[in-house]
Amino acid sequence: MKKIILFLGLVISNSILAQDIHFSQIAFSTQLINPAAYGNHDGWERFGIHQKNQYLSSGKYSTSLAYFDGPLFKSHKNPTAKAHFGFGIQLYNDMSGNGIVANRGAKMGLSSIIPVSKSSVISFGVEGGMAQQSVDFSRLNFGNQFQGNDFNKSIASNEGLVFQSNVVSPELAGGFMYRYKNYSRVLNAKSNFWFQTGISAYHLLNSARTMKQYDLMMPRKYVFHSEMENMISKGLLLNVKLNQYIQQKQYQTILSAILSVQVNNHSLVTTNNKPMRIGGGLTYRLMDAIIPTFMLEWNEFVFLASTDLRTSKLANSRMGGFEFSIKYARGNHSISSKSIMFK
Repeated sequence: MKKIILFLGLVISNSILAQDIHFSQIAFSTQLINPAAYGNHDGWERFGIHQKNQYLSSGKYSTSLAYFDGPLFKSHKNPTAKAHFGFGIQLYNDMSGNGIVANRGAKMGLSSIIPVSKSSVISFGVEGGMAQQSVDFSRLNFGNQFQGNDFNKSIASNEGLVFQSNVVSPELAGGFMYRYKNYSRVLNAKSNFWFQTGISAYHLLNSARTMKQYDLMMPRKYVFHSEMENMISKGLLLNVKLNQYIQQKQYQTILSAILSVQVNNHSLVTTNNKPMRIGGGLTYRLMDAIIPTFMLEWNEFVFLASTDLRTSKLANSRMGGFEFSIKYARGNHSISSKSIMFK
């Protein structure tokens, strides 16, 4: 007998409440929450993937995202001296409730990065693309269709589902960011401190009128983010993040603290001994989840793994999703690295 697939609480007064994709580790990839962060880092090309899987009582959730970004017209001789641009793209696919609800998109962004001092940089960014939200009604089963051993889909459900099952819409976002740094190389520094903060806005084209017309469209979202990293002793780094999301009447606050230690001595002369850090910490999603996080940083790669421990009284299961991300940032820890794609 097939299991009855719950409608995930989506049908509320004949409308669907659309939501953006959710990653517990999204704060570790700033370019995913602020277009001004595209290409705004110390290295060159960056690649990354995020994957999150959840198996809650209401069905299976799977969210995948891949991104790429890098600086344009950045000086190889003196990377921090001149203004330049940043460019990036990202693709995502979110499947909820055994594929009943899908949220897909492709975005492209451009940022303007302006040094204001030897250690301070401001940037402005815009991002545009296309998004698709859809519901597959053919995969829904209702109680009145059950006939002893199976469901008979030829029987009318009488649910009165009249909203559109597929909406494709343009996306537009913008953001501002400030970054301060005072260090030589993150994985080979005797002292280290950096700070960045920014604000961004998403779904700028979605007005109240379009939201009424198409129930699957996303309401506007505003993001404030701030991050600080400091070397508290030789080789020991503390990274702290604060993210605040506002989307219609939904408010989400995320706090994160990661402590990492350098486990080998990196040589700037030879390449035999690659720099490596290992660490861990906690992310707290206010009134929702505590998220233990493990981090491994080797040379230009960063690997993160985490799992959600739900604290909300509304949660059906205390175990949330398992998530991992892999990132590569070329030249972040090399004094002689050059871009292979951009100049």
